[in-house]
Amino acid sequence: MARLDATFLALAAAYLVVGMFFGMGMGMAQSFAYVSVHAHINLVGWTSHGIFGLAYRSWPELAQSRLAIAHFWLFVPSALLFMLGVYLTASADSHALVAHALLSLAALGLVLGTSIFCVMAWRMRGEPG
Repeated sequence: MARLDATFLALAAAYLVVGMFFGMGMGMAQSFAYVSVHAHINLVGWTSHGIFGLAYRSWPELAQSRLAIAHFWLFVPSALLFMLGVYLTASADSHALVAHALLSLAALGLVLGTSIFCVMAWRMRGEPG
């Protein structure tokens, strides 16, 4: 995958803008039923993607691993599905079983993706760079 660092950083920037507009909309409407969605857009979307992007930028050899591709394809779609699950869970008219199943599967993808990243980072310790 070309420029894994730049891809993560671009996704982080997109989540930042979405999170800011989402929060601004909630504030203007004085309706905070979806504050958990806003928080997860900013934390999982903006912050996590940004940290991963900066890590891949700081240690380019991380991005050369097949594990990095697995990390990307587990984490990125799972993050989007996780936020959808949080939204559906917060919606009064959603089907709770579907929302919780989606949330659980997406959370598993996030944990697995992050665990892969942690394994790669752990392997990097002690290497000059």
